Amino acid sequence: MWIAPAPDQQAMNGFLRRLWSRTPPPPRGSGPLFEAIIAALAEVQDYARSHGGEIVLVEVTDQNVVKVRFQGACAGCPLAGVTFRLGIEKELMSRFPEIRKVQLLL
Repeated sequence: MWIAPAPDQQAMNGFLRRLWSRTPPPPRGSGPLFEAIIAALAEVQDYARSHGGEIVLVEVTDQNVVKVRFQGACAGCPLAGVTFRLGIEKELMSRFPEIRKVQLLL
């Protein structure tokens, strides 16, 4: 039976540090709707961070399509779809009727 060698701990720590320290690009968009969505998402960030995750606003298009991405533990959570549909999408659509669609990017 073949057993894989243990990874070099220092190299692994460096890899993980680089992976976790990546900051997402700034969200694309501008205007009052954009700023209001950022503020609304800030209200749910504490909940996401308490579970080791984060909800990132990626873009608000000119057609009022909001694009978000889950990161950290939220990205792999089996309940992420439920959180998105019943929490984020529903809340944003009810607060901001001008939003045409909310997309969860993978």
